[in-house]
Amino acid sequence: MSHRARTHRVSIFALIPASLLILGPAATYAQQESAGDLPPPHTPDVDPVTEAERILLDRSQPQEVRVEAARTLLEREPFSGEVLLSDLPAVREHPIARVLLDASDPQGQESVLRAIGGLVPAPRLLWPIVAQATGDDPPLAPEVIVRAVAAFGTGDAAVSLFRMCDPARPEDVRVAASRAVGEMVGERFASPEAAWGWYQQRRDWPRLQWTDLLRRVREARLHEALARAESTERRLVAIARRLWVRTPEEERTPTLDEFLSSSIEPLRALAIELIREQIASGRPIAESTIAIVLDQLDSPQARVRADAAILVAQAAPQSAGARVLRALQRETDARVAEQLLMAIARWPSPEAVEPTLRWLAGGGRVSLAAAEAAAVLQREGLLAGDEQIARLLGTLRALDDAAINGGACRLLVELGDAQDLARVIGFLSCERASLRLAAAQALVSSPSAVDALLEAAHRDQNLAPPAMRAVLLHRRDESGIRDLRGLEAIASEEAVAAQREILAELALEPALRLAQAYRTDACRFADDLQVIVSAEQARRSAARDAASPGDEMEPPGGGGDDTNGAAPVADERPAEGDLLDRARIDLASALLACGRPESALQALAGLADDFDQVAPLRARALIRLGNLEEAMRQSRDASLWLDELLHAGGQERETVLASFILDHMGGDLSEEQIAAVRRAAPPAPDTEQPGSGGASDEAESADAGGGGGGEQEGTAKQPPG
Repeated sequence: MSHRARTHRVSIFALIPASLLILGPAATYAQQESAGDLPPPHTPDVDPVTEAERILLDRSQPQEVRVEAARTLLEREPFSGEVLLSDLPAVREHPIARVLLDASDPQGQESVLRAIGGLVPAPRLLWPIVAQATGDDPPLAPEVIVRAVAAFGTGDAAVSLFRMCDPARPEDVRVAASRAVGEMVGERFASPEAAWGWYQQRRDWPRLQWTDLLRRVREARLHEALARAESTERRLVAIARRLWVRTPEEERTPTLDEFLSSSIEPLRALAIELIREQIASGRPIAESTIAIVLDQLDSPQARVRADAAILVAQAAPQSAGARVLRALQRETDARVAEQLLMAIARWPSPEAVEPTLRWLAGGGRVSLAAAEAAAVLQREGLLAGDEQIARLLGTLRALDDAAINGGACRLLVELGDAQDLARVIGFLSCERASLRLAAAQALVSSPSAVDALLEAAHRDQNLAPPAMRAVLLHRRDESGIRDLRGLEAIASEEAVAAQREILAELALEPALRLAQAYRTDACRFADDLQVIVSAEQARRSAARDAASPGDEMEPPGGGGDDTNGAAPVADERPAEGDLLDRARIDLASALLACGRPESALQALAGLADDFDQVAPLRARALIRLGNLEEAMRQSRDASLWLDELLHAGGQERETVLASFILDHMGGDLSEEQIAAVRRAAPPAPDTEQPGSGGASDEAESADAGGGGGGEQEGTAKQPPG
């Protein structure tokens, strides 16, 4: 029913008592006297339209009664529908038109015009008749005529009102018309003469130009009205929020509940916002508030039910599952069902399967929510047997691609056949980015889809994470390393981390071989070796613990190697050919190459000195850490020290190192080597020459701190001032 119909609808039962007013008190008294003694007389059914026509044509009826009758007729065909050319001839025979055109019945004319003036917009079908009835200055109130004409809101109506501003027309008509037409065209005319002059400049406008002007004025007024309403709402919400802030926290619940229960939409929206803020901050929601939210699941307003479903899902009260399920089972609005389906995932139950399958077949957004809910129900094992699974698959297969999302993809992959899998793989190339990602995430569980995922990841880098997860799940071997290397250009950090996850699980020999084969730079190689060595050490430690749970009871040296070639117990000397020890040596060398001497020392800790490379590597690490005395005890190889001098970095470090070399190794160096030392780091002008004892004292002072373990990696210990 239209707004006009709701506002002005008049039943016959409203008309009859008003018509009795003309009979006077006697008739009413007689009716009251007989009512108590006789049964009520049988009243035949009266057609409201027929009765309204009778009253409108009856000139003896009061004007207000005839106005109501006219409104009743205007709400019905042919006036309530669209304008049809076939209706035009019949309109003139209608009682509304007959009264309008009957100049001998001015009261009837005014009654109809008053009824028309109350309708916005007025029925366009009546315009020719109203124009004819008001065109010759009928003896009617000008306000009534002007209001009826303006109600049509058309260009023809505006022109008619401007013509009423003609100086030849009566003054009262001109004043009323200029005021009304000014409202229509968005102008404020100071006088009828001003309105008439404005019209004279535009009297040749075609109808389309008038129509466009009136449309723009209406749109501007609508925007102004909306802005005023929004401003009022903003002020209301601002006042309510200030009230909320000023209310002590322990007293806020009643205020929040009042806002939430309000029929004023901005207040209810504010309450929802405040509840979400509470949920986000981890504060509990009061039971009274939860009760209101649950009751709103039964609201007759779909928007209120949908908001309640969202809040219930976010707050997730333990007792809400049954209420959400009942609401879903009886819901008929797709928008509300969408929110309920997303909420039901928090409380999955066998009873939720049927409404979920029903909404899954509905199409649109609600199908997407139903697919996600069905995926949760399937994951929880709540689909009851083959029949429901078959129904589910049949519905999913019938859905258009636009209705497929992550939940649908997961169900097709997990429950479907090869054709369903192929369909989901095909989504990796579709235009919808969200569906490509949903398909990729669903295909992670399928071993046969790994190659398709890798290929898709090279087209769309957003698919690289699920592709890497698929490799980690199904290819934890050398081929997986190769696949992940190919993804480094797309997602380097993630791909490297995934490779190291595989390297940590491989046996030591193939892991080392792969690290060496894919070696790019010293630091990358060092990090790969660190992962491999740490994983192997952890495996050997676990094997020792499993083989010797009573370790503390064994005599020293009695443990021996485990069956997997694990490192010996602490008191045993590691075999020289042990692959893990050689890996640690390679690790220390790589760590030194990328400027991490402290980590290099840690990698070498506990290794036997009879490895050819151990002592030189320790010496290099100690030199770079500034622990020169200890480095000298590890190695007196002149070429090693000269090499470190050439790469010392910084004049001060070079000077200290050169002085130390000349002090401690001067007698072992050739003249050429001594010259090379002096060329690499010439002494400062105020520095004592080698042999005077100063450099030696300085070096000893620099080494007084011991092993240098507290220094940061790559930073040499500086000599004291």
